[in-house]
Amino acid sequence: MATTNNFQRVGATSNTEAGREFEEAAHIFFETAGIKLERGFSVPVGYKVKKSKMFDLGSAEPPILVECKSYTWTEIGNSPSAKIRGMNEAMLLFSVAPPEYQKILLILKHKHQRSGVTLASHYIKNQGHLIGPGVEIWEFDLDAKVASTRDFIKAISESVWNALDADAAATSVDLVRNALGGLESIVIRDNGTGITKARAEHDFESLGDPWKLHAPRTPVLPRYPWQGRARSPSVLFTPAQSRVEKGQTIPTQNRD
Repeated sequence: MATTNNFQRVGATSNTEAGREFEEAAHIFFETAGIKLERGFSVPVGYKVKKSKMFDLGSAEPPILVECKSYTWTEIGNSPSAKIRGMNEAMLLFSVAPPEYQKILLILKHKHQRSGVTLASHYIKNQGHLIGPGVEIWEFDLDAKVASTRDFIKAISESVWNALDADAAATSVDLVRNALGGLESIVIRDNGTGITKARAEHDFESLGDPWKLHAPRTPVLPRYPWQGRARSPSVLFTPAQSRVEKGQTIPTQNRD
């Protein structure tokens, strides 16, 4: 008699195989960005007593630890409690990992069938109090091979770096608050050379602004293009909120 596994992902040979394929895609993603990570990278974790823990991806130079979670909503749209516990476990491991490492929880971008909320956004909203300092939550679009973050602070950082790379001499970040004092939007302005719509679409759909990896100087001042030369992958993702032009606002999202 045939049996049904209610926890088996639809269309996948096995959940293990789906996770392995996601990890491989993530490995290629970082490698394309020039970040060489090892699969099955071990570091000592713990407070007083240290034990070796193998993370999905990592490297000693630059110091990066990545846990890959190919998680989806349940078939009927419920919150996957077991998978939430799996992400909480990753937060615990990151909290006792060596502090010099950048820590990334890379989650499959999967939208709720009715609300359209991604599982990563759902996790941040409900479990954000467990996300420690130095830990970054990235969503990975398996089809587009692009990583993104819901963290608007990083979007601001990305936009300021872009302004510097566009030869801006002045950049301002204005926090717009509502009548109750809550943060409603963020407005970023600069006096740089700007960017065309076509160039913006190209660069923001690509990983880490490829021209910055090769350009010796920015066009006017000239400066070294900082962002593309950074060793940390924290500037290599494509923040959804960083699709901004001059004077455009970035709507904020509460984590509560």
